[in-house]
Amino acid sequence: MRIDKVSGGIAALIISSIAVTILAMFYGSPNYWLKIVLPVVVVAEIGYFGLIKFGIVKIKAVE
Repeated sequence: MRIDKVSGGIAALIISSIAVTILAMFYGSPNYWLKIVLPVVVVAEIGYFGLIKFGIVKIKAVE
């Protein structure tokens, strides 16, 4: 199986832009990596797999 470049790329761009904005806002906070970065990355991954599950990001079978 392979992720469609168009829908996967657009979804990754949107999720990345939101994540980078959040990370930039809280940069320099105490325990930055544990309190900010780790939850943002986990939520981004869950969000991307959610988009795949709901069919927004298309998956193609490799032939």
